[in-house]
Amino acid sequence: MNLVKNPQLNPQEVKELLSSDIGEILTNKEVQILEHKYSSQDYNPSRVSLQFARVKQKTKAIQPLLLQKIVSEKNRWWFLTGLDFLDSIFASSYNLKPGLASNSLIMVYGKARSGKTQICQTIPVKYYRNFFSQTKKSHKFVLYIDTEGTFRPNRIKEIAQFSKLDGEQILNQIISVTAQNYSQFNMFLKKVEDIFKTHPIRLLLIDSFTRIYRLAMAESPQDTPLIISNMAQNLRKIRNWAQKYNLFVCLTSQVSSRLDEGHFFEVSPILATTLNRYIKSWIMLGINDSENEIRGISGLRYAHVINSDCQPESIVKFLITARGLENYYE
Repeated sequence: MNLVKNPQLNPQEVKELLSSDIGEILTNKEVQILEHKYSSQDYNPSRVSLQFARVKQKTKAIQPLLLQKIVSEKNRWWFLTGLDFLDSIFASSYNLKPGLASNSLIMVYGKARSGKTQICQTIPVKYYRNFFSQTKKSHKFVLYIDTEGTFRPNRIKEIAQFSKLDGEQILNQIISVTAQNYSQFNMFLKKVEDIFKTHPIRLLLIDSFTRIYRLAMAESPQDTPLIISNMAQNLRKIRNWAQKYNLFVCLTSQVSSRLDEGHFFEVSPILATTLNRYIKSWIMLGINDSENEIRGISGLRYAHVINSDCQPESIVKFLITARGLENYYE
């Protein structure tokens, strides 16, 4: 800040400055610099006045952002799904608790059959189980964008049935949209904010986010830079929506092989570099066919927390059964 680099302030002015609201946005280092360096009586009053005017202007611009952040934190919701493995991999920095929390953006990626869609179809059921007493039948609390044609209402009913919940009611509270190409997806995203304004959406699930970009680049390789730019713009929108509308957002991603590039992991999300700029929580799902064969468990999967802002890298196992997702205990 220019405030720290240039002003010549006397001790009283430093004290007044640090006691004002601008002090809330100074780092500890900046505070130390002010207290140590600008205690001289030799200062120019006109220059000091100008500095205070600039600081005041900056504070006015920053205050709405600080207020929005405070309100967002105050309104955050959180719940345990009842599945230990799911609560552990989705653990957020919100009070350092396991479980699903709003104002979160998480990416789940993996090969086909690794469990990405199963997780997306389980989350609405678990949310409903925790908050059904607070949701009216007319309320839509889930926005599910399906780009692969894998959204299965009957599967959600099946998962709900084993949880002794009303599957039809859960489906009534889901807005499901199919967008299987680049144009459809972008056209729908332009309308998403209107849905947030008219419905109390709490969960935004996009399965899969990267598929339409992979197809678009394959069809029009000459437009790849524009397609990647569009992807970055949409990720920025989605990240802002998570904060502005207090959402839990889960994006799934298809993968590409990395074996020939010397990477530790055999797969990575499509367009991983762009994704990494906006998503800081990555979960890789996988299947260990040899272990499945030895144990005789076809539904055995693993979830690998690759990147998280609050927890170390870890691997947990889980099961995919007719009942839905289940914990796996060795």
